[in-house]
Amino acid sequence: MIDLEDEVQTAQAQPTLAEKKTVRLPLNRVVVGQYNPRRGRKAIEEMADSIRAQGGVMQAPLVRPKGHDEHGPLFELVYGQRRFLGARLVYGDDGVIDFDCREMTDEEAIAASAAENLDRKDMSAIEEAEAAAKILAEAEGDRARAAKRMGWSLSTLESRLKLMACSQAVRDAVVEEKVALGVAEVLAGLRKDQQDELLAALLTAEKQPTIEELKAQVLVHTKNLDAAIFDKAQCAACRHNSAIQGALFGTFSGGHCLNASCFDEKLEAELQQRADGLRDTYPVVRIVRAGDQLTVRKIFVEGPAGVGESQAMACRSCANFGAAVSSIPEKLGFISRNLCFSPSCNDEKIEAHRQAQEAQAAAETSAALQNAAESAANTAGGSTDDDKPDADAATGGPSGNHTKGTASANAATKPASKPSAHPTVRLTPTIAEHRRALYRTVIAREVLKAPHRGNTLLLALAATGKLNTIPSSEVSTVLASLIGASGDAPKRDATRIFSVGKTFSQARVIGPDVLSSCLPRIAATCVGGLEGQDLEDLVQALAPDWKEHFRLDAEFLGKLTKSEILAIASEVGIAKRLGEKANGLLAEKKEKLIATVLGVNGFEYQGAIPRILLPGSGRGAK
Repeated sequence: MIDLEDEVQTAQAQPTLAEKKTVRLPLNRVVVGQYNPRRGRKAIEEMADSIRAQGGVMQAPLVRPKGHDEHGPLFELVYGQRRFLGARLVYGDDGVIDFDCREMTDEEAIAASAAENLDRKDMSAIEEAEAAAKILAEAEGDRARAAKRMGWSLSTLESRLKLMACSQAVRDAVVEEKVALGVAEVLAGLRKDQQDELLAALLTAEKQPTIEELKAQVLVHTKNLDAAIFDKAQCAACRHNSAIQGALFGTFSGGHCLNASCFDEKLEAELQQRADGLRDTYPVVRIVRAGDQLTVRKIFVEGPAGVGESQAMACRSCANFGAAVSSIPEKLGFISRNLCFSPSCNDEKIEAHRQAQEAQAAAETSAALQNAAESAANTAGGSTDDDKPDADAATGGPSGNHTKGTASANAATKPASKPSAHPTVRLTPTIAEHRRALYRTVIAREVLKAPHRGNTLLLALAATGKLNTIPSSEVSTVLASLIGASGDAPKRDATRIFSVGKTFSQARVIGPDVLSSCLPRIAATCVGGLEGQDLEDLVQALAPDWKEHFRLDAEFLGKLTKSEILAIASEVGIAKRLGEKANGLLAEKKEKLIATVLGVNGFEYQGAIPRILLPGSGRGAK
């Protein structure tokens, strides 16, 4: 066995997931993590009885190091929640049992918890759904990736996630075996208040309805035409409308749809249409479905989930920033804006802002104490500058010049967190192609500036085995112009009349000075064959003055969403010049937005290149 302090140091140094050690811990040093899907009082009591009968916990729960508090190291439970809670019932909070301990990331902990519990085969479908929702959040909404982590097919994942539309009361009732899973699946299509109302009626009913009877009751609410968000013009005379008889003798009065597939198709089309209407404004637009609740976060400036004003502004330019259309019954068709689709990144920003606020508060307190001590010293004896070091020492401040110390304290009160310098737009295929075209133009222009650049580039191409990026047709055209040929470049027929020797003989008539000047032209033709990293590296090596090659214009801005255009405007300084006028631009049509951004008097658009177009940008940015 390893004692507590030694184990913390050992566990925190573990470099791989494979390393795991046993540690004996007091139960009060372990906190229940967010990862374990197991719950239900009955199961915990049964586990406690088993622990008493067996004389202890037979299989150690898994924990991971989770920092320290004033009493020492803390650990977070990854899996084995029933064993842990059962042990607390038996031994109390001060009891001590064995735990397995290893260093794990959040995603690894969630996956390990889900896998361990699934292997035991006695998880309820609701517990599986809750575990899947957490995995989906860590996978940033990627359902294929989440299904793979769970070891499920995509269809199994989808069926489980639909249960996340159930109210908490319905989920609890399934876990506690008060209602069948089929009941929860039927109720999932209702609003949560309707679910709770119907659940209460079911639990007190003398006789439970069959699933088919329950479906018939729920159909009235889930396919309610009066509440449908799509155009119902065609529904008025549809034979699947339950109110059709009433419609024949008067105005259309609603009813519910008896053709579930038709209703669902119309609803899906409406949701897609609302989502499509947002795609010109936001980088990411999703329809939020059951199970997606944990994959998206509202961005707050302040409060417990706040990221700070500067970071909130930076988030608007992130590739994970966007809007969502809800398919959840409570908020069907509702549009949410200013969202983050990377919960892990949002958590990091919230924590950074919290630390910055704490640092600022500590600095302000320190400055206030220092000022108070100096004021007290001055009042007590009319102190001079020679007395100041003593006052500084009393407050833990630096001795010496008072002005410098105050300036340092004031500087320390500034927020510690700043927006990152990540590119402000996504590197979409359209932007990537725009960037490649720009790089090819830049390389050609820069190489043609001086003969030695052409020679150097030819040498680099030869050394890396990439002379084949120079197209022979282009070189033939250059050669023809230099030797005075008229018309098209020499043609190569099937018998290959133009051999290397003959071409060499033809080229000998070119003077050395002319020959030297033509090398940059030949080298520059390689740009059409270079791709990816070669283009980026070459542009970086040439270190161009972007004022010679780039001007922020409508062609480039037209490839972006409206939020990305505003992010670019903020990045290059246009938003600052616009002032308050920039606040309402997101609501404008894209054409007017672009015209406003490009119409700032006195702004230098030449050379105002955004980071996403610079070499090295767009890779791994959040």
